[in-house]
Amino acid sequence: MIKNSIREIRVVIAQALARVVLKKYKPFVIAVTGSVGKTSTKDTIYTALKDSLSVQKNVKSFNGDLGTPLTILGRTDAKNTVMAWIKNFWAGITLIIFRKSYPKYLILEIGLGKPGEIRRIASWLRPHIVVVTRLSKTPVHVEFFKSVKELVDEKGSLVDAMRSDGTVILNSDDPDVAGFYTRTKATPIFYGQSEKASLRAVNYKIKYDNNAKPLGVDFEILYGDTKTPLFIERTLGKQHIYPVLAALSVGLSLSIDYKKMIDALARHDTPPGRMRLIDGINDSTIIDDTYNASPVALDEALMTLGDISTTGRKIIVIGDMKELGGLSVDAHRDAGIAAAKLANMIIGVGNESKKLIDGALTQGFDRSRTAYFSDSRSAGIYLKTQINSRDIILVKGSQSMRMEKTVMEIMKNPEKKESLLVRQEKYWERR
Repeated sequence: MIKNSIREIRVVIAQALARVVLKKYKPFVIAVTGSVGKTSTKDTIYTALKDSLSVQKNVKSFNGDLGTPLTILGRTDAKNTVMAWIKNFWAGITLIIFRKSYPKYLILEIGLGKPGEIRRIASWLRPHIVVVTRLSKTPVHVEFFKSVKELVDEKGSLVDAMRSDGTVILNSDDPDVAGFYTRTKATPIFYGQSEKASLRAVNYKIKYDNNAKPLGVDFEILYGDTKTPLFIERTLGKQHIYPVLAALSVGLSLSIDYKKMIDALARHDTPPGRMRLIDGINDSTIIDDTYNASPVALDEALMTLGDISTTGRKIIVIGDMKELGGLSVDAHRDAGIAAAKLANMIIGVGNESKKLIDGALTQGFDRSRTAYFSDSRSAGIYLKTQINSRDIILVKGSQSMRMEKTVMEIMKNPEKKESLLVRQEKYWERR
């Protein structure tokens, strides 16, 4: 109770300072929301714009009612350190009292923790551009809402609050997202793989090295009469197409040179834990998707695994998907059914993942090729005895499952964990 009260006081102070800073410096605000791909999209937009504009973005996925105002103040979460919070608030006060250098553009990822959070942020943020990535029929955080429709409506409140002379950038491949254009008078731009999109991705394929190990993804971008190839290395999945298209859409709406953005995106390094390719032990390949998990993101990861050509086995390690409420059982069972169609081995981590294994067994999957563990590190230790040459191992789960600990056990170069894996800060070491 006391801890929550202290947090609320921090939120009130941070938001009050942020509102004054916005009023004083009048930055151009680009807000990114959705259920899937927010952080990747925010980071990719930053890459596309940073060589042309003065921009600032959220640190990692620090994106809620506290993270958003602190990003505006140019600060990060101080956790429970009193002196650090004093420094954070003092930094905001000095921005207000004195005339300081301040970015002309803010790229803000807006996340959702509880009902009303986005609506409250949107009421004072009033963005110039809103980017909506993708929603989900079984989204995370749905356990806090009466229905999926109510959660979708909450995401759309950011579109409601944007400026009438702004631009709304929408994923055309998601019907719920595409429909958001009716909620504003702002100019809509659609991106995706459908013909409705102004920027489209075509000819997606996985690229391999001479030893038939996956290197990354190739695709082409259609913009008007222009077709531009792009290769994204060390990562897999069609989901990486969408942040690129969203970033280009933002840049074009700001009249940034198209070729300059393409060149910048060709050098973009995707964040850890998002379908990242990591060398595994015994000449195996790990697909590290341990940042977080939702049903739609897991579906995409499984489809990507199904697309890979390999002479080895396909091993799936799935931790619980959290915050699904009453939809959890069906979501995990459906994931198991899908996994059974392409996996040679399925490993579950956490109580909910038992339903995933049950789903696989309903499809005739051999029980001897499944395993269950209560924690992620134990799953990794077990895998050390199972992995063979050319095996492909997909590892995914919600943040609280700490599935990066599984990857740490089976990666070829664990000494590089701090640069390759998510949640390697001291704060996470204590959890």
